[in-house]
Amino acid sequence: MKKLISSVVCCSMLLGASVPCAFAFEDPSAYVQTVSTHQLSNGISVKERIIEHTNPATRANSKTATREQEYYKGDTLIGKIAITGTFAYDGKTSRVISKSVSSKETYNGWSYTQNSFTSSGGTIELTGKLSKIPHHAISVNFDLSCDKNGNIS
Repeated sequence: MKKLISSVVCCSMLLGASVPCAFAFEDPSAYVQTVSTHQLSNGISVKERIIEHTNPATRANSKTATREQEYYKGDTLIGKIAITGTFAYDGKTSRVISKSVSSKETYNGWSYTQNSFTSSGGTIELTGKLSKIPHHAISVNFDLSCDKNGNIS
């Protein structure tokens, strides 16, 4: 009986210690601001997320954010394209400090071709195309913006 009680107590302690560790892998400096899904033609849908990253080490009037688009054919993920930008704002204007294409993954025989990646003022714009031989092509066009007050869209 002592062994049984000992085993139960031991398992309970191990389980209790493992739960806080599971949360250690989450990124506490990021939160999802927006999630939306919309339908394109030919059974393609796009799930979009805007993720704001906070870092106390950066200056007060700057923000980093990511806009991510996942493309699905039915229920199958065929591509994931994301852009990340850091913006400075001062209540009068905003500007792009840095920008990157942070993801351009494709799956199930699809490929991605980037046409342009530009920035102007407080906006970053990406255009490209997801395609699959023989006759599938999907335009990829999206932007990431920060207004003069630091609002990301």
